[in-house]
Amino acid sequence: MTSKLSLRARGLCLLLWSTAAAAETVAPTVSITATRNDGAPDTVVDLREVPRSHSDASELLRDITGFNISRVGGTAGSAFLRGLGGARLPIVVNDAVADAACNHGMDPATSYLQPDSYDVLTVVKGPNTVQFGPALSGQVRVQRLPPEPGQGSRLRAAVGRSGFDRLDLSAEYSWSGEQFWLRAGAVRNDSDDYRDGAGRRFQSFYSRHSTTLAAGARLGPDTDVEVDIENGDAIAGFPAFHMDGTRFRRSVWGAKLTHRRPGRTLSALEFSLRWQHVNHLMDDYTYRPIKPVELVPGFLDQFPTLLMRQDYTGRTARLSARFDLDAATDVLAGADVRDDAHEGDNFRTTRTCFTGTDNCPLSTASLTSFYRLDARAQGAFAEMTHRRDTVTLRAGLRVDRLHTQAGELRNFLGTQLLPGSGEERTETLRSGFVRLQWQIDPSLDGFIAFGVAQRAASNLERASFAAFHIDAETNREINAGLNWRAGDTHVAVNVFHSRIGDFILAEQGITARNVDARRVGAELDARLRVVGDLHAVGSVAWTRADNLTQDVPLAQTSPAEMRLGLEYLRPTFSVSGGVRLVQRQDRVHVGFGNALGTDLGETPGFATVRVMLSWQAMQGIVLSAGVDNLFDRAYAEHISRTGGFQPAGLVLTERVNEPGRLAWLRARLDF
Repeated sequence: MTSKLSLRARGLCLLLWSTAAAAETVAPTVSITATRNDGAPDTVVDLREVPRSHSDASELLRDITGFNISRVGGTAGSAFLRGLGGARLPIVVNDAVADAACNHGMDPATSYLQPDSYDVLTVVKGPNTVQFGPALSGQVRVQRLPPEPGQGSRLRAAVGRSGFDRLDLSAEYSWSGEQFWLRAGAVRNDSDDYRDGAGRRFQSFYSRHSTTLAAGARLGPDTDVEVDIENGDAIAGFPAFHMDGTRFRRSVWGAKLTHRRPGRTLSALEFSLRWQHVNHLMDDYTYRPIKPVELVPGFLDQFPTLLMRQDYTGRTARLSARFDLDAATDVLAGADVRDDAHEGDNFRTTRTCFTGTDNCPLSTASLTSFYRLDARAQGAFAEMTHRRDTVTLRAGLRVDRLHTQAGELRNFLGTQLLPGSGEERTETLRSGFVRLQWQIDPSLDGFIAFGVAQRAASNLERASFAAFHIDAETNREINAGLNWRAGDTHVAVNVFHSRIGDFILAEQGITARNVDARRVGAELDARLRVVGDLHAVGSVAWTRADNLTQDVPLAQTSPAEMRLGLEYLRPTFSVSGGVRLVQRQDRVHVGFGNALGTDLGETPGFATVRVMLSWQAMQGIVLSAGVDNLFDRAYAEHISRTGGFQPAGLVLTERVNEPGRLAWLRARLDF
């Protein structure tokens, strides 16, 4: 099956093929598109029921329609929703937006989130929420939920083993009485370098561990207080960067007070605090050979090394109140304050040695500041929900005042001050949305939404792309959709049109400019019963984006894709699998992109297959196994980073290819 076939032709051929061979079907989706009582069209994932292990949250998000992942190695991929990621897709942990430290994109916020250590993941698509800040593309939120009062003791654990010597371990113990509760957990993920479908090895090893401790007290029938602490660290090799990560040390603590007032107009109050710190080190010598520079042929060589330190400290305070104005109308209003500090410096050494010896008579060392940025934001928001018969109206408004102060901002070599060094600027950002949902008949509902979100340049863009003075971007987006449910059949269709003014476009990986952009797209999810316990599932995602200012395609936009397959589901046993078809992407703008990647050229289409089975051996024990990339295809995602920074001895590739055939096993316990 060649990549020259159209997506439609490939889809029809493979649908017939997968129907004839039940072993090649789609793995059960981990997401449930749920319309809540307040009319919010969130995609909700119960992380306690996920059938397989994930090294971080981005691995899980790639299974949700509309998401794509930019691969940089074995872990720490950046998530993109409908073509937008990074700061355009805020990651909220409990009640605060999480951020990263690395200006290279080695540690996106999702890389610190291991799904086994959380309870719920929620995705909002489009600028249809204002609760936690501007959401240009949407929002991803992960939460740990307090145990139920009087629950007693509970143990959750999982162990996963797969190819490339990968091991995933997680364990969590919780206890809850009537007045107090406690929760403690630990996670570890390890993997060796993987190989792609052609057998080429990629510098992609990683080792990550983290521990969490949370406790809460019920001060009364309507008042709770809770505190939590998390610590972790990691190392990782990357084929996408000329350095590897030798430290990803992260510490987080938080506190939250909740007071409920049932039956009153002011029905609930919440106040939360969160502090997070990331200390990140990367270098080009710990996990890869130092590349010598020939100074005098056959006589003297130089051995240069680089160590980069990057720190991030974030503090957030948030107060919210819920008002039940009447039986049909409620309002959530609040304010938050956020202080984010980023700093980095470079330590360079050079040893001059006689060729072929350890005799190095000369060495030099220098420490230079890279960047220092401090951003303080104060925001106020309100979301209203009104229900009348079969119609639900939701609307929200938000205003943020962002003050950014820069210290030294230097180029990578530390030899030149960049624009904005030592300066300050203040920006006012406004966001809002209106969403109307109506029940057309008992099996069909629809919605239409219009949202506006403004986003200032992130600290990463200001520090690494000489973009301190760049204008904030504004997304105006309309979304519409239909959801049809009839028995075991469910079909959901969503379309969107977006116009982004002053889109921040990165150029050649070193500068940025404002352009106007337009995005249109559609998504389809379908599930139906074929016969008995056999179900057919499928999805389609398509986004087209244009750079209107330069009259070219908008860089770093993933091509259309389709997933098709079958699921055989029994109460204690299931067999499933699937085919994923991705179209060729020839709409590119080489050398341009975003803070997390650049268009490298066109990419061919591809098709991959995975299979999975799951068995509930007894109450509380679930065993699962599967094979990804069953036919060992060699391929790369369009938005993945370059593979041209592989260490000496490994093959350089245009992009970081995806892993080849990967068999895995997992056991999950819940008592």
